[in-house]
Amino acid sequence: MSLPTVAAKLAYDCISAVALNVSAANDLVDSLKPFVDWQSTIKVLADPPAEYVKKVQPAVDIFGGLDKIKADVGSGAIESEYGFGVRLYDLIQSAHDGHFVYVPDTIGSVFNWGRPLSLVSVSEDGVKLPAVFVFEDFLAAAGGPVATSVNTAISQGIGQIQAAGLEWSPSPITEINGKPAAEYLMEWSQHDSLHDRDALYNDLFYSIPQAVQEGEGSAVGTFAGGGRGRWVYPDAETALTFANGSTRTYENFASIQISFDGLDSPEKLKGIFSSIPDAGLDLTGSPFGMNPTTGGPNSMPMPGTGGQQGAAGAPLKPAADPVPAAGGATGPPGYPPPTIRTSDSSVAGYYLDTAAGPVTQPDAAFSEVAVLSVQNFLAEDFKDTVMKFLNASTTNDKKTKLVIDLSANGGGNIILAYELFKHFAPDMDPFGGTRFRATEAFNTMGAYTSEMLKPGNTKTALFGGTIMQQYKELIFNYQNDIDSVGKKFVSWPSKDGPHTAQGDNFTSIIRWDLNDAALVASLGFSVAGYAGAPKPHKTFDPRDVVILTDGYCASTCATFVEFARQHLKMKTVAIGGRPIVGAMQTVGGVKGANVYGFSDIQNWITSLFMAGNEATKKDLMKTSLSKYNTMLPFLRSPYDISPSVNARDNIRQNDSLALPTQFMYEAADCRLLYTPQMIFDTTVTWRAVADAVWGSAGGKTKCVDGGFGMPGLLPSGPLMGGMMGATQGTRGVATKGARVPGLETGALGGFGKSLGLRTRPTKKGDGYMMP
Repeated sequence: MSLPTVAAKLAYDCISAVALNVSAANDLVDSLKPFVDWQSTIKVLADPPAEYVKKVQPAVDIFGGLDKIKADVGSGAIESEYGFGVRLYDLIQSAHDGHFVYVPDTIGSVFNWGRPLSLVSVSEDGVKLPAVFVFEDFLAAAGGPVATSVNTAISQGIGQIQAAGLEWSPSPITEINGKPAAEYLMEWSQHDSLHDRDALYNDLFYSIPQAVQEGEGSAVGTFAGGGRGRWVYPDAETALTFANGSTRTYENFASIQISFDGLDSPEKLKGIFSSIPDAGLDLTGSPFGMNPTTGGPNSMPMPGTGGQQGAAGAPLKPAADPVPAAGGATGPPGYPPPTIRTSDSSVAGYYLDTAAGPVTQPDAAFSEVAVLSVQNFLAEDFKDTVMKFLNASTTNDKKTKLVIDLSANGGGNIILAYELFKHFAPDMDPFGGTRFRATEAFNTMGAYTSEMLKPGNTKTALFGGTIMQQYKELIFNYQNDIDSVGKKFVSWPSKDGPHTAQGDNFTSIIRWDLNDAALVASLGFSVAGYAGAPKPHKTFDPRDVVILTDGYCASTCATFVEFARQHLKMKTVAIGGRPIVGAMQTVGGVKGANVYGFSDIQNWITSLFMAGNEATKKDLMKTSLSKYNTMLPFLRSPYDISPSVNARDNIRQNDSLALPTQFMYEAADCRLLYTPQMIFDTTVTWRAVADAVWGSAGGKTKCVDGGFGMPGLLPSGPLMGGMMGATQGTRGVATKGARVPGLETGALGGFGKSLGLRTRPTKKGDGYMMP
């Protein structure tokens, strides 16, 4: 069962009619500030390096922006609840940090937005600049089925052409809603959370690596309402103009996230998200009403579980919406059968000579090349699968070259980046330097935790010992981690600092101690080569490994790439990007080391109060920790979206400026462009990478920027230029020779099914970026 939908304009008019509750808006902004204070890059965002501003994103003053929103609320410049929500969402989103998330209830709880079409961006020959097409047209031109959700009239027209045995070609899009297509799309892409502009552009479009993740990815692309595009109103209609002069207009839609029973006026709708009383937390008592001796809960919801109340007082939960499977019996569309994969299929191994997809056949020219596809670092059997594949590839099957495909990888569990790295450098310790903002709240947490963990301390209550045992695994225990040179911290001040950089105060450089018993206990496993676990066998020579991304590499993925490039000098290839000449970054997502949910922060603080005796609680109430006694950030956000911050920066070894890697522009060694066949078959992409790097197919594939031992090609052709000589349009005019070469019609069923995908993320990790 799908969520019900209505016309986007109808939904927009409905929610825009809800008048602003001024006091509630001000209270929400104030409640966010203590949590935002944990965002590690908050000061650098306001004054980033010049190269970052020129090539990546402009500066943004988050605290100044929050104050401006309050001022506009007070002056009447913001009149509606939806207008307030848009301003608040856009401000946080403008940081382009996928760990830094706040989605107000007016943005994510009532409606999600979408368009009834997906787009693709491809180069005719891998050299000319890419053009944009309607994916459903592209699929039909290739002979595949079109999903029933596509505009009925268009589907019927395509069916008539195919029934007549004719071939036709789609026409490139030249304008969207009256603007040049490239200009419109680059502007729209800024609503996404990635920071690199080429990665943002790629995420607009239908992508095999995203689609196979079903509800956990950007699905059909942010332009169509996948990923974070689902929270941005796309206007009432999408009007397209094509290169052949034809036009087409689609009505955009809104999917309804709640029951509207009894909500028959703006006033009643207002009640569910702007008149919620904040019961608050009694920090000096048992937090959340939990009895420390019995564990019995009261009616107060835990942070992050969604405390919104509907018209009848019941919690608002998303309606059931099963995500349709993108693949069929043969597996996900566009991928060949793997030699091995994890139980959730997020990690899989392939041999490039025997791989065969919708377009490709086995090819002995690639007999030396293996591919490790890693869509995230979350699978429970990640360690075992990676070890078996890498060992079998090199020892049994004599593969000597490896492509690591990290496309559409939002990260996962931080420590698994270390695990993967060790297979290529068993005797090397990756640096992994991180730091926090040295705020009053952070210092107070650490100072009191360190004192309470001392044997025989007098600051804890009788039941506090159990809680403090759990605190041994947290950052606030100075004994857990190691410093920049691999030594244990000797006290909390030695860990907290503070140290000044970029106009802010930060902790000392903190590294995970992979031999630490508390860390191993919390993980449930030891990283290869640490804490008694055997070292892995060295498999591929790092010089014979290349990393492939589409720019959507974030968090734990970024950490692995940092290790691979800085320590092992692994080659990198980025694919796709904007229709302009130039380089593209390998990592376009957040490079921060650790995401902290608002609920994590509040739970740790309230647990600290809970562990303390009466005197300690009174002392803590005199600190900034007393500001975390509000439930508003949770009550005013969607049930299934956790507010969060990037708590840890990644800091490069021996960087005298101690600049977060988030603000370093780093181009890939080689940039390739998507070709038509790649839209349907990942094997084509992998073989292009192998050919560009190692000349596996005679070196026919050239980097359009960068390269390996030879200059890159400069893309030619006009911006948004034609493709495959397509001058006939999507209105059913037949042309000859328009099918994608080598494509088998019968292999396309999964693509048609995948057009109905929606982003409904459920996965979480300490180093994971929500789509």
